[in-house]
Amino acid sequence: MNRKRHICLMAAVFMLCTVLFSGKVSAASSFGTPYRILAICSYNYSFQTVPEHIDGLVQGLGDLNYEINYETMDAKTYYHTSDITQFYNYMSYKLHQVEPYDLVVLMDDTALRFGINYRQQLFNNTPMVFLGINSISDATTASALNDVTGIAEVLDYESNYELMTKMFPKRHHYVVLCDSSNTSAGEYIEFLKFAENHPDLNYTVINSSYYSKDGFARALQEVSADDSIMFCLDFSTDGDGNVYTPLAGAKFITTNMPNVPILRPSAAIQNDGILGGYSYSYVDAGKRAGNMARAILQGSDPDDLDVITTPLTKLSLEQGVLDSFGINYTAIPENATIINERTTLHTIYRDYTLVTNLLILIFLLFTAIILLLVFANVRRNQLINEDFLTKVPNRTYLNRKIRSAKDNHATYGIIMVDLDNFKTINDTLGHTAGDELLLAFATRLKALSNRDVTFGRIGGDEFMGFMPVPSYEKADLICRKIVQTMSAPFHLSTGDIHITASIGCAMYPQDTDDVMLVSRLADQALYAVKESGKNDYRLFHDTLKA
Repeated sequence: MNRKRHICLMAAVFMLCTVLFSGKVSAASSFGTPYRILAICSYNYSFQTVPEHIDGLVQGLGDLNYEINYETMDAKTYYHTSDITQFYNYMSYKLHQVEPYDLVVLMDDTALRFGINYRQQLFNNTPMVFLGINSISDATTASALNDVTGIAEVLDYESNYELMTKMFPKRHHYVVLCDSSNTSAGEYIEFLKFAENHPDLNYTVINSSYYSKDGFARALQEVSADDSIMFCLDFSTDGDGNVYTPLAGAKFITTNMPNVPILRPSAAIQNDGILGGYSYSYVDAGKRAGNMARAILQGSDPDDLDVITTPLTKLSLEQGVLDSFGINYTAIPENATIINERTTLHTIYRDYTLVTNLLILIFLLFTAIILLLVFANVRRNQLINEDFLTKVPNRTYLNRKIRSAKDNHATYGIIMVDLDNFKTINDTLGHTAGDELLLAFATRLKALSNRDVTFGRIGGDEFMGFMPVPSYEKADLICRKIVQTMSAPFHLSTGDIHITASIGCAMYPQDTDDVMLVSRLADQALYAVKESGKNDYRLFHDTLKA
C-alpha cells in the first residue's frame, strides 16, 4: 500500500512540474479537449471581408484541435455609443454563462477597440490576435499590451501610385473617396502619410458622409474625366444615412463617374466596374493571423510575435475596364491577375512563349513537309495516270479500272475510239499538226466524260472509254455523241481539218459472260466499223446481229 501511495505522489509532483515549467498552455489541450477560441467580427458575415478573413483564419489554424465561436457587432449598421453598450451587455451575459476562452480573435477596427476597452471586464487578459486593422497607430498601440499581437491592414498606396503613373501617364489628379467610419478614417490617415512623401501629389477628397445622396452623385459627376484617377477607400454611408454594400457602392460610383479609372486598395474587385489595383488580401491576412493563434495556443508567448505592419497585397485588374481605357498588355505588370481575361492568341503566347514558339516552328516544318509531299504525290499521280500529251487519263489508269472490275466480277463496258486516217494526216501535215489534232480530239472526249463514262488515251491515235455501269441505251447515246462532237472541224496551226472516228463497244455481262473478253469484243466491233467504211460506231451486240 505504501508503495502505491509513493507512486501516486511522484506522479502528482511530475504533473505539477509540467504545468509550472511548460509555459503558457491551456489546461484543456493537455487533456485532449479542444482549444476554445472566440472571434469577434466588426461586421456581419455578408460583408465582403468577413468570409475572406474567416477562410484565411481557418487555413492558418490548420489541423489544430479547436472550437471557435463567432460574434458579430454589425458595426456598419450599429455603430453609435448606445449600440456598443448594448453589444457589451450582450457579450457580458454570454461570457458569464460559459467557460473562459483560450484566445480571442478581433476582426477589424471596431472589434479591436471593443476588445481592448473591455478586456479586463470581459476577457480577463485572455491572449488576443487582431487583424484587418486600418489604423496602424491603433494596431501598434494594442500590440504594446501584454499578450496582444496581430496584423494591421496596410494598404499599398505606393505600388498603386507607381502602377497608375505607368498605365495613365497623362492623368495627374487623384480623387480620394472615403467616409467618416473608423475603418475609412484609418485608411485616410495612411493615405496622408503617403501623400507627405509625394509633395507634388495633386489630390482632392470626397467624404461621402458629408453629402446627401444627390450631393454625393453631383460631386462624382464633377470629377474631371480627362486627368483624374480615384483612390476608393472604404466607404459605406452618405450624409443621408444610406448604407452601401461594396457592390452597390461601386455601381453608384461608376454610374456617376464612368470615365475615371478607380483603384480600390482595400478590397479586391468583384466584376463591379472597378479597375482594381494592388488590393489587400484578406485571406492571406487571415491565414497569418491563424498562424499566430496556432502558435500562441501551442505555447508561444504572444509578446514574442511582432505585429505585422507590411502590406499583404495582390494585383488584380479587370479585363473589361482595361479595354474601356485602351490599356495595352505591355503596361500591365507580369504578376497581375486579370479578372475575366479573354483567352486569345496573345495571352496564350504570353503565358507559354517558349512552348508556343516551339509549336509554331514544328507546325511550320510539318506544313512545309506536308505540302512538299502533297505536291510530290500529285505530280507522281499525274505521271502515273495522265497522258503526257493530251492530259487525259492514260492506259495505266484505264487498265487499273478494268482490272478492278475483272477482279470483282463487276459490270463494266469498253468503248474503243480510233481516229480515221490519222497516219495520212501525220504524213502530210507533220507530227506537230498531228499532236495538235490528238490534243484537240482528247479535249472533246474529255468534255463527254461524266459518271457514266471516263475517256482516256491508250496510245497513238487510240482512245478508250470505261463505263462502270453499262447498258445498251447508255452506250448507244455516248457513241452517237462522240460522232456528233467530232463532226465539227478541228482548228490546227496549219488550218482547219475534218476528221472522223470509228467506234466499237462491248459490255459485261450483256455481251459476254467472260469478264476477260470485253476489250477484245470492243476491238472486234471497232474493226467491223473500219471494214464497213469508218466514221461510225457499233455495239458488239449489233455486230452479232449483222
